Amino acid sequence: MANTYNEWQQWLNQLPEGHGIDPQLVDWSYQKALQLLDTYKTFEDNLITVKDDEELFLEYIKYINAVTDPATILCLYERAVADLSLHTSLWVKYCLYTFDLGEVSLTVSKRAVRNCPWCEELWVMRLRILEQQQCSSQEVTACFEQGLVAIAPSQGLNLWLSYLEYKRRTSDAPEHLHKAFAQASEQLGETGDPTCIVLRLQARLYAHQKDMPNARRIWSTILHSSTHKGVASAWLEYANLEKQYGDSHHLRALYHRALSSCIEWSQYIADDWIMYERECGSLKDVLKCEKKCKKVIEANQKLLSKRELEDYENRKRPHESSSKEGNSKMKRQKTAEMSKKAIPRKQVAVSDIDSEKAVFVSNMREDVDEEKLQTFFPTAVAICIPTDRKGSSRCYAYVQFSEKDEVDKALKRDREPVDGRPLFISKCLLDQTQRRNAFKYSTSSERNKLFVRGLPTDFTQEDVEGIFKPHGAIAVRLVLHRSGRSKGLAYVEFNDEEKTNEALKATDQLNVSGHVITVAISAPPPKKTAKSIEEMSAYSAPIRHARSRLQVPLVPRSIQHKNVETAVQGSSKSNADFRKLFLNKP
Repeated sequence: MANTYNEWQQWLNQLPEGHGIDPQLVDWSYQKALQLLDTYKTFEDNLITVKDDEELFLEYIKYINAVTDPATILCLYERAVADLSLHTSLWVKYCLYTFDLGEVSLTVSKRAVRNCPWCEELWVMRLRILEQQQCSSQEVTACFEQGLVAIAPSQGLNLWLSYLEYKRRTSDAPEHLHKAFAQASEQLGETGDPTCIVLRLQARLYAHQKDMPNARRIWSTILHSSTHKGVASAWLEYANLEKQYGDSHHLRALYHRALSSCIEWSQYIADDWIMYERECGSLKDVLKCEKKCKKVIEANQKLLSKRELEDYENRKRPHESSSKEGNSKMKRQKTAEMSKKAIPRKQVAVSDIDSEKAVFVSNMREDVDEEKLQTFFPTAVAICIPTDRKGSSRCYAYVQFSEKDEVDKALKRDREPVDGRPLFISKCLLDQTQRRNAFKYSTSSERNKLFVRGLPTDFTQEDVEGIFKPHGAIAVRLVLHRSGRSKGLAYVEFNDEEKTNEALKATDQLNVSGHVITVAISAPPPKKTAKSIEEMSAYSAPIRHARSRLQVPLVPRSIQHKNVETAVQGSSKSNADFRKLFLNKP
């Protein structure tokens, strides 16, 4: 460059006077070029000396940040991707720089996913560039599907979210959008989306569309998960959505459920609830809220203290002293604690229970004690809750009454909830042989009863009655999980077959809150008997014993009984035949 400038000066000096050329512009450009050369030369020298790919990437980024000319920046990016063609972060920065450059952005993003097809972030960038350039939905969908295949085995949560964003911005039909959400939830599952981002986003969109029942249904699904059931932030997010789009009735019920579920964070839930009542509630609402919160928080604190004590004892047990003094002291402490916790009722053993005046209660929560059962069964005279070696409840109990009539009343309360979980109440059969074949519902076809499936899982028995009562239903039984959550199944009973058939025609394939229900005559499939199982096993192929090692008897060979196979021709001989043989012997 200096030689060129010298030639320019020589040529300028040879010109005659009055040539009219202003050399100042050339001199300024030359000085400016010298300054740029000094800047570029430092980076160029560093690029030559650097050997590590990560250092080379950082040096290129510094170089690009120091340059202001767009054409030079594009040139530097091209040099960088030529040297680092598999560096995903470099391609991401290149795509971001060319995002608004039309065809250039399309070309760069296409090259990026071709060089690094495993990078989910590049496929997300490609998807957004296609949307920015207003490409057709077919192109965007094709890109999305290619990306899912390319990044496997990764499940592609961010790619799914980007595609769902695109569908939300461009789709005019809500049903198509929610169908895509359903596909995303099904494919990702709990492992691919552990924080339920897809479901939470779908619930927000339902709320924006003024469809709070579906939003509540989704949040109910989220909060039934053991991962999120005790997470205060999830409950508060749901509460904020209910504040913005729902009503006070559902919001207060939600706060009450959150207090019981978030045992360790109940104070945060209570503070948020009280703040809402102060803002929107009446004086009675505030007082009622404070009373409930105080009661639940105290109960939760007792439960936490109990857990901490149990954890402390479990940690301390391996390090306990073996001396008699230490053992006797621990026994005295435990006896004192048990005497404090014991209720003023005589301890009852299972053998003391009169089975004719008692019921068997199962599916209890572990923290349900005699006091809660006494509250649930006010007329009970004896309650026995079996425990394991650690003293924890086995989640079932025997409840005895003074009269046999009380047993029938208690059996009618089967499936009533305690602490949110239905209690299974059945006859007390202490003899295990009597417990077989104790299924209480009919397993044969019932022409006056309908079987309903496909119901929303948040439907209560009253909701199902509201559908079938107008058609003459006399009884409804909702099928529940052990946790108390509905399975989406129900049995509906009618007086006669005529009304049953009318209700079947009127309700089959009925759309209920976005769910299409299927209704049929109740006809459970016959259960396989032991005889049928034996007949099937007779025709099945023989299977090898589960134990892979040979059954070798550990007996000395000298005293083992050896099985000697003998080939006998003709029919077998009886004792009489042998007697004749000896008598006829010459």
